[in-house]
Amino acid sequence: MADRKLRWEFLGRPTPFPFKILDKLGQKAFAKEHGADVPATLAVFDAAEIAADKSALRSHLARCSSDFVLKPVHGYQNKQAFAVRGGAHDLLRNKSFDVNAAADVIAADDEFSSYMVEELLADERGDAAPSRLPVDFKFWCFGPTIAHVTIMVSRERRGEGYTVAVADCDESFTPQPTWCALPTSAESGLVELVPLPLKPLCWDHMVATARRLGAAVGAFARIDIYATPRGAVFGEFQLLFDLVDWNDRADAAIRTMWRGRDGAG
Repeated sequence: MADRKLRWEFLGRPTPFPFKILDKLGQKAFAKEHGADVPATLAVFDAAEIAADKSALRSHLARCSSDFVLKPVHGYQNKQAFAVRGGAHDLLRNKSFDVNAAADVIAADDEFSSYMVEELLADERGDAAPSRLPVDFKFWCFGPTIAHVTIMVSRERRGEGYTVAVADCDESFTPQPTWCALPTSAESGLVELVPLPLKPLCWDHMVATARRLGAAVGAFARIDIYATPRGAVFGEFQLLFDLVDWNDRADAAIRTMWRGRDGAG
């Protein structure tokens, strides 16, 4: 894993896939090319445009739906991201969305040069609380083989930190011991283990999508997929990891299943 990260991130060596590792637009295009449904892209713009005229962000958002995600094109870990429901509530911060404050964040950004707006997905059953993010199913894949599924049932802001409710299963939706590391610092995010949610009606579609994308990407990857009213929808690939991303049980399984230089043979 360390060798792969060194080659890809620092040495710029070729990867098994055609997109840049953190490029959300490239990931979506790749997933769509391989038969996956993806969230609609509503706008793309440079941070420099907002720095020059902060009102430009309001103009971009006026042409989008009221349920949207605003984030850097090459972002990670929800940095500088906003998930907005009804044009008014920022789900990531659990407070009212302030377009002027968002413009200030983007204008001052010295890390990400471009931003995108995409649709905020709805949960399949339509019964999720509107103040919560859609449930995120993370498929750990070695090529077409699904080793584990981590389900981010909810993510709630608590003071200066946040709490993530997590459940784990296999591709048959049978409960499994968690692969999550369990931090104890609210700043890094507290993890609560919870029972499995209801099995998605489109579970077979989600599994088939994960297998197909895992085979196509050609490397060990964690693939985010959402259960929506229109079926399985791709979220993103995670291809760079640190050891803090999983616990000892996961580490042992990953070492056992790893094949070749990049994990998928």
